[in-house]
Amino acid sequence: MSDPMTVSRRLVAVFAADVEGYSRLMGTDEVGTLKALTERRAILDRLIGEHRGRIANTAGDSVLAEFGSAVDAVQCAVEAQTALAEANDSLAPDRRISFRIGIHIGDVMVRAGDLFGDGVNIAARLQTLATPGAVCISGATYDQVRKVLPMTYVDLGVELGVRYVLEGSVRKAGGKVRITGQLIEASTGAHLWADKIDGSLEDIFELQDRVTSSVVAAIAPKLDQAEIDRANRKPLLNLDAYDCILRGMDCASFVGDHEKNEEALRFFYRAIELDPQSASAYGWASSPYFVRKMNGWIVDNERDFAEARRLAECAIRLGQDDARALSQAAWVLSFCFLSTKTPRL
Repeated sequence: MSDPMTVSRRLVAVFAADVEGYSRLMGTDEVGTLKALTERRAILDRLIGEHRGRIANTAGDSVLAEFGSAVDAVQCAVEAQTALAEANDSLAPDRRISFRIGIHIGDVMVRAGDLFGDGVNIAARLQTLATPGAVCISGATYDQVRKVLPMTYVDLGVELGVRYVLEGSVRKAGGKVRITGQLIEASTGAHLWADKIDGSLEDIFELQDRVTSSVVAAIAPKLDQAEIDRANRKPLLNLDAYDCILRGMDCASFVGDHEKNEEALRFFYRAIELDPQSASAYGWASSPYFVRKMNGWIVDNERDFAEARRLAECAIRLGQDDARALSQAAWVLSFCFLSTKTPRL
């Protein structure tokens, strides 16, 4: 009989899943949430078994499993999220059971069937980074699956707040030093700038100032151009929504025409309906309310101002890297709420 305290080690793909907003759901309806969770767990457990995985630890709404293959783990996670989304279709948004899933390949400790160690911790941290209904994988996992599973992968180096990385090295020979530096775009790994600076160690502070000035002067225009290029290559996720935005923009150009302004608003709302994640659609949809106020066309101040604020705030929330959406939202909020004498909402 094996000792239950015996610890072994092995390299596995760790699969960590957790329900988003579980405490809130239980606080609203304990019985209904537990029933729905049991049904979702049956789906998840079945798919883990079908992809040759083993459930190691469970606690409440969380599941920890191991797979011998990263491909099996990722394939299982994607199929699970698809099946779970279908199970949620008939439920109201605030009653849906949505899982976050994180996957990492790493060395783990196994004791009495349970998993421990840094590999488990990393998978758990990845799970917290995933959006509800999505899968977040580590770089090591990506290296194993990217050529096998033809899926769309997004580098989260930018979700973490890093767009550009400046790195370099220093080499010394006698009383001289050579400093090299390079600027890298985090999302693509592209090299934007590289250079070297030679100097003497006789006055290290003068050299430090010269290096700082040289690097800032060199990379500032590169960063500006990189931001322009990044904006230009931003994908259009829904061409029909984009078409509606363009049609609305054309109508909105007739700022003194009430009928054109209302037509523009209808186009922008249609764009939101087609692509609810489009920051541009929300930003543009807020602008006809600004035109209504500017021309004295508002009939219900409270209703129009509330809707203008809602649209502008959606544009801000969704468009953190969309300058046009942010500028539209800021203009509407400043004009409608800072310059008005009506009660602020």
